[in-house]
This record gives sequence, structure tokens and C-alpha cells, in this order.
Amino acid sequence: MRFAADGAGVGIADILDDEAARQEVALIEAQGREDALYVSDVTNTAQSGRLFDRFLVEHGRVDIVVTMSSCRINRPASSR
Repeated sequence: MRFAADGAGVGIADILDDEAARQEVALIEAQGREDALYVSDVTNTAQSGRLFDRFLVEHGRVDIVVTMSSCRINRPASSR
């Protein structure tokens, strides 16, 4: 949010086009900034390349990249 507040164009990449991702987009747009949601699996190199290509076409440049990928494994801790 801080980047948008400081005037940056922001692109959000998520593996899902879901309500949580759309809420982030809405928060950024509420600050008067353009935003875009890119549905992409960042573990897939080809998809990541297409994501950056599309962002460059739409925004002209990339100044900052922030990655925050994670995964969740559902199993009891005692099963390790």
C-alpha cells in the first residue's frame, strides 16, 4: 500500500483471481492509483515471464519487485 500511496503504479500477481486479491486491488485504487491483477503461478518461469512482459506493456517500466510467495501444508506437526 505504501508504494501506491507514494504514487507508484502497482501490479498484484496472485495464483488466484479471488476476493482477497480483488480487495487488495480495490484498496490501491481507492488511493487514486491504477492497479492491475495478474493471475500467475510465480513458480512457473514461463508464466512469470509473461507477467513481466504484460506489466511492461501496460506500465512502461518496473521500478520495484516485492515477492511474498508462500505455501501451506496441511498435516499435523507430529507427522514430521
